[in-house]
Amino acid sequence: MLYTLIRRAALVAAVIVVVPVGAWAQTRTEAELLAQINKTPGDVASYLDLAKIYVEQKRFDDAQRMLINAATVIGQLRSNRTLLGGPTPVQVPAPAPPPPAVDASRPLRVMGGVTEPKKIKDVKPAYPPIAETARISGVVIAEIVIDTNGDVRDARILRSIPMLDQAALDAIRQWRYTPTTLNGVPVELVMTVTVSFTLGSEPTPTVGQAPVRVGGDIREPRKIYDAKPFYPPDAQAAGVQGIVIIEAIIGVDGRVSSAKVLRSVPMLEQAAIDAVSQWVYEPTLLNGVPVPVVMTVTVNFTLK
Repeated sequence: MLYTLIRRAALVAAVIVVVPVGAWAQTRTEAELLAQINKTPGDVASYLDLAKIYVEQKRFDDAQRMLINAATVIGQLRSNRTLLGGPTPVQVPAPAPPPPAVDASRPLRVMGGVTEPKKIKDVKPAYPPIAETARISGVVIAEIVIDTNGDVRDARILRSIPMLDQAALDAIRQWRYTPTTLNGVPVELVMTVTVSFTLGSEPTPTVGQAPVRVGGDIREPRKIYDAKPFYPPDAQAAGVQGIVIIEAIIGVDGRVSSAKVLRSVPMLEQAAIDAVSQWVYEPTLLNGVPVPVVMTVTVNFTLK
């Protein structure tokens, strides 16, 4: 770093000694100066004016490049004066155009020349007990925004596993990455990540456990998937409506394993059983062990 500063200072000093006073006072634009350099590569003043513009824009690498070009031209001018007794046109390669300005106002997507940053803090997701008991596993896919400090400032689900989404987001928001810069400018990134949930050994319920009836200390489990009944066209045409009452057994995985009609409405029974058989509940735990439960449910058929 110190070497670089000394080198830059030496270049500036060398240029100031050679160039007449007033060379910095020109007010040409960057585009005009580049055009002039392309036309007349030996024009030292154009390099200096361009370097001054780049310094004001804090584009120090570009400024240093212009000063080096100016110093090269001056060195060649001095050499030509010494050897030939007079100036000789100097051919200096036209400078490469500066890199395009980076728009840091919006996140850049990781792709092409924008590489994925290195994760420096990883947090594993907590497996929700309800999902683990229900034997739900899989991969949640999310899109995240990484800020200029390397923190995850936003995350949204792209592919969902309903009982695992929140756990995935809670873990993702604690991740950290190496900050990313592009052309020396700190930038935010957008990229896709995955969170995997893998089950271990399956919990074993009590062998031969009879269903426990809902009531007292045994609460009715929360329904997490509901299927509406199909209204049979014959029943609709006949004006049949009413409530079918069913006794359902909910297995240790939260699914309805058995359903029988307690109170029938002719022409509607099978449609009610078909719907109830698709329902899914949160598994019921007793002393930390999943148990089947039996409870009464109703299916309502109302004509519109």
